[in-house]
Amino acid sequence: MNNSFLLNEFVNRFNKEVKEEYKFKNIDEENFIFKCSYGEYDFKINDKGFLYINSDKLSLSDIEFKKNIFSKNIYYKNQKMKLSKEEFKYLEIILRNIFYLDSDDEMYEFFHSLSSREKKFKENYLLYLRDTLFKHSLDYVYVYKYVYALALSLNLEKNIVETLISKDLYKDDFLKNEDEYLYFLNDFLYFFILFNFTTPKSDLLGKLGEENKKILEYTFKKLYLKEFKNLDSLNKYISNKNQKKYLFARQIYLNILKRNELKNLGGVNMFGLGSKRDFIIEFKDGNDEKCRYAVSIDNDNKDRAYVVEYLSSLKNEKNPILIVGTDKFDFDKALLYKSEDLEPTEKDEIEREYPTIKKVLKDVKFKEEEFINFPKVSIFDITEKKILGFNEINREFLRDKGIWLNQGKRYFQLTLENILNYFQKNKAYDIDLSLYITRVGNKELEEKVKLDSNSINNRYEKNASNDFIINFSLDTDNLHKEYIEEFKDDKYLNVALEIEIYFESNLKKFKFLVPFDLKLKDAERYVGKDSVVIDFGTSSTCVAYSNSEMVTLENMDGKTKNKSRIFENPTNFMINNWNNFSEKWLREEFPNIIRMDYLGDSKGDFIQGHELKDGYTNKEILNATLDRIKLIPYAKLKLEKRLKVKATVDNEKEILLMTGNEEQENEESFKPIVAYAYLLGRNIMSPKKGSSTELKDEEIPVKFRMTVPTKFDREVKETIKQDIEKGLKLASPKNIRDLIKVEIGNEEPVAFVGAMIQEKKLRWGDKFAIFDFGGGTLDFAFGIYREADEDEKEEEEIESVLEIYNTDGDERGGAEYLINKLSYYVYRENKDTMLENKIPFIVPLDEKKVDFFDENLLSGKSTNAELNLKTFNEQITRKAFINDEEISSISMELKDIDNTTKVVDITVDKSLIKDSIRNHMDMIVDSFIEMMLRDIPEPYDNLKIFRAGNGSRSVILEEVFKNKLENHSKFSVAKIFFVDDPSQNGINPKTAVVLGEVNLRRNQADMKIVYRNKIEGKENETPFEFYVGRKDRQGSSDFEELLHKGSTEKEWKDYGLVSKEDKEKEIFYTNVMGVTDIKDSRLKYQRFTFSDEEMTESRRLWIRANSANKIEYTFSKKEPSKEVEGTIVELKR
Repeated sequence: MNNSFLLNEFVNRFNKEVKEEYKFKNIDEENFIFKCSYGEYDFKINDKGFLYINSDKLSLSDIEFKKNIFSKNIYYKNQKMKLSKEEFKYLEIILRNIFYLDSDDEMYEFFHSLSSREKKFKENYLLYLRDTLFKHSLDYVYVYKYVYALALSLNLEKNIVETLISKDLYKDDFLKNEDEYLYFLNDFLYFFILFNFTTPKSDLLGKLGEENKKILEYTFKKLYLKEFKNLDSLNKYISNKNQKKYLFARQIYLNILKRNELKNLGGVNMFGLGSKRDFIIEFKDGNDEKCRYAVSIDNDNKDRAYVVEYLSSLKNEKNPILIVGTDKFDFDKALLYKSEDLEPTEKDEIEREYPTIKKVLKDVKFKEEEFINFPKVSIFDITEKKILGFNEINREFLRDKGIWLNQGKRYFQLTLENILNYFQKNKAYDIDLSLYITRVGNKELEEKVKLDSNSINNRYEKNASNDFIINFSLDTDNLHKEYIEEFKDDKYLNVALEIEIYFESNLKKFKFLVPFDLKLKDAERYVGKDSVVIDFGTSSTCVAYSNSEMVTLENMDGKTKNKSRIFENPTNFMINNWNNFSEKWLREEFPNIIRMDYLGDSKGDFIQGHELKDGYTNKEILNATLDRIKLIPYAKLKLEKRLKVKATVDNEKEILLMTGNEEQENEESFKPIVAYAYLLGRNIMSPKKGSSTELKDEEIPVKFRMTVPTKFDREVKETIKQDIEKGLKLASPKNIRDLIKVEIGNEEPVAFVGAMIQEKKLRWGDKFAIFDFGGGTLDFAFGIYREADEDEKEEEEIESVLEIYNTDGDERGGAEYLINKLSYYVYRENKDTMLENKIPFIVPLDEKKVDFFDENLLSGKSTNAELNLKTFNEQITRKAFINDEEISSISMELKDIDNTTKVVDITVDKSLIKDSIRNHMDMIVDSFIEMMLRDIPEPYDNLKIFRAGNGSRSVILEEVFKNKLENHSKFSVAKIFFVDDPSQNGINPKTAVVLGEVNLRRNQADMKIVYRNKIEGKENETPFEFYVGRKDRQGSSDFEELLHKGSTEKEWKDYGLVSKEDKEKEIFYTNVMGVTDIKDSRLKYQRFTFSDEEMTESRRLWIRANSANKIEYTFSKKEPSKEVEGTIVELKR
């Protein structure tokens, strides 16, 4: 066709479709005939069809189009052109059409099934196709050339076609049946596929019946949009639908081959191709994963061959394939095809199998190299390994299960096995990694999109296995921002990524290409209805789903091998280097904190878990360890303590500990509960958790519920809730953070009862007593589980009532405190050795110091004293308490007062330890029995007593329990239980609280919980938390108890007379059961001063419990009535 005709047709038709400012103007100056302006650029076209920009002639090599999902730009001589979106759209069309005037794509080689039809039909068909394309495309030069080539493929003569192409459309309706219309639609769609144009939205399919519509949709989506080489699947599809469609199928197949051939030869992909050719060898590696070896060759001399160097080992790989553009050949057959001694018949056979191989490999030579073998490749997501110590996530999981979007950076590790030495010896290589997206959903990108990856490798490090390791990152926030619209109505989006490792030296240039699929999940669409329950413990924490399935926490440090502990995680935290940690913790939307591999690791930011609890200890580690973080809000809010910690490395700096929304973290302060909750959240929301299966792939939790200690009031509970909620939000994908809610659940002893109900240990009518001997605290709870009475059933519509009579306990009564005491007893028995070696130690609060010892040895202020206590605990007394081990003597390394390490021989009195344990157990069981008598009404034949807490595993405790209760005059009829199910979701001393809370939450619609130890109207406040008493009336030092923990009595208690002169009185109180003497160091007293007005009627002081740490008082000669309101005062905690 004549270029002048094509140019004029393009300009005229283009001007009819665009706004005035984008139209061509006719001019007559020198040889120029058209001009137009876009942005700051003026364009002119001369009568030969050459295009000029600002008076400079424009060639194809001057222009580069860069398009991806993010942006579309035109570059002129490597400079980005400043254009609006509209200007870009039209200028792109102008440039490609003007440059296409002189192209020759040999499209006349098409095959067409309508070539045997009559001449008039074919002419009408072509003109109808031309005008339909005009309605949907501004690429008029392409339309004319496409219709021209199609006309030749329909066996019309050139002179007829050149006359026909400019005619108007025939008026009569020439398409007589639906099959003819099917061919027409295929040719219409194929135009856009062939030239890589965006397929327009059209109602043209509406004229097809369902069968043909399905065939065309299958053709378009499954074949044209994918590389396709095998006719079998198409024939199979057609034969299942309609045997008569064979010729249509054959045409589609040849169309695809033609498109691929033109692409490979540079026919329809003009911009950016030049003389550069990519040769890729694809195969399955040792892990049966797809890999690619690539050579990109520039060839300025068209007469010179492309020399493709390939690794010799590739011939031995699994099913190697040579890829050039969109063509694929069996690599071994490609080598055979290019060999000099190939027989002509064999060559013909290969050409029949691969019709384009002759053209594609025409100027190609292969050269075999043996400098390295292609490595075995592995890719892992190591994000949770870096943060939590989890196992890596492999390629299969990433493809099938996927990761959450919008959850900050994820970290990956690429390993190329057994090639590191080569690159360490050959230092001239530049090595770089690039990460690309090549497919989004089912859409292959025309140009792969490069992503930021921040890679580092181990090239200059020693590696015993000779593996080349590259770590890189993937920003899921950017992926969410750019691709969330691609999800449409789906919950996830499958994308294809490609890692490109580029190796370049003066002698060699090659690439390893490692593709892998990734499933991106939009967390907002996976939000689950079930809640997660957290038992945030003083010494350890447990988590469970609302289906009673435990969350495995062992991999939060990955160190414990004790399967009985896999569901509990020590509630501790240690910062390694504060400057490094705080920079990441405070300044990133997703804290990029990295776990230490081991205690003493200088690279990590923090450590947490069993290794911190049980591992080796030095002064720096001890000072940096936070092991009672649950108590921080209570200590700050109720005891008004200013808490600080030091990091391991920069240990001169003191870091203030903060809590709650009212306090803000900065470079000087830190919220440990938030950090611990962040780790919990990363665990719960992890894509994969070690070998565990409990995480539901199809949902992500946003509702959480936490159990709380009895002694914490509403303010402390709310503060802990705020910190846990903040930590969980930090861990969650950003687009669901506002959905994360934490609810305050039941008190811990009550939650334990819920587990006993679930296990059918408690039935309606059963009374219960809970003896919870944990690591940190000793807690009691008493009550009854009963059927709702008729009024409750009718008025409240409930079935069950859990009635709590009282709760009690000792915050320093847990097993850890007993172990500390035992260690002190051993220290005291070896006092001469300790004094001689100047070994400092911690004296328990209610124990006397060793007589005549240097005050500095027992002051309790020394870090070395704490180190020595821990050494005694771990090497002697913990073993004796838990495992009943008998140790008679031992040599230990201890720190003296001058920080010198000394090896000291210790004698261990086995009977002392056993007797001490037994005496302690006697004391706490006696207190427990006394409280049962006080708080549980008779009869006791329906009483069930439960031992709980890890400390309850003690054999001695079991013996004491059995002897005292079986021989008790009233409680011998009671049944004693110790629930310890070792199975995965079984109830045991540690998991009972969290699983019990799950059960109570599940039954909350038909059960109510009543607290008899809380004053009416103050149910949300903490029960009264002290034992309050007075000095013996007869003047001895006996402590006379008047008020007890959990007291709700309205009756006033006579506290005695107040002096008229000084108007003062000492109130004695304690939070520890069993105090009998006012000289007991565990007893506190507070002096109150009263006014004359208060004492006008009488000097006799009356008191009663209020709530938490508050009492009421009044003055009266006789016992005041219950209705009298007194003055409320606080007892200092």
